[in-house]
Amino acid sequence: MAGFAVVDCETTGLRATQERIIEVGVVLLDSSGAFQDEWSTLVNPLRPVTSQFIHGIYDDDVASAPTFTQILPGLTSLLETRAVVAHNAVFDVAFLNAEFERSSYPMTIPAQDTVCTMELSKIYLPEGRHSLVSATERAGISL
Repeated sequence: MAGFAVVDCETTGLRATQERIIEVGVVLLDSSGAFQDEWSTLVNPLRPVTSQFIHGIYDDDVASAPTFTQILPGLTSLLETRAVVAHNAVFDVAFLNAEFERSSYPMTIPAQDTVCTMELSKIYLPEGRHSLVSATERAGISL
């Protein structure tokens, strides 16, 4: 692996098989964890946006955004040689893999190539909530 791709996805809902990605952000780190680059984009889900109370993204925000299929070349070039890191990686990776499948793109992110910071917080941080905000507070990291 060439390092890490820290990923966060915002979605229209919670079920990867039925909902869509509406925003993707990626921070690239080298193998020692040093920052290299970042990339993000809104994504047009080609359907109404829901769950605005969670992410604050509305239909008008994504109306002129590229579709997932349109961002595939750039996104996959960021991910293909790196371990994917996410807080609740199961969620983000399920959505990415569902979008790859819907786009007939021959890529899947295997579970063994992911790092879940939420699961790691349960092991390495003192007891408490495991949301990203709570975990970073207990780890002494400011957002």
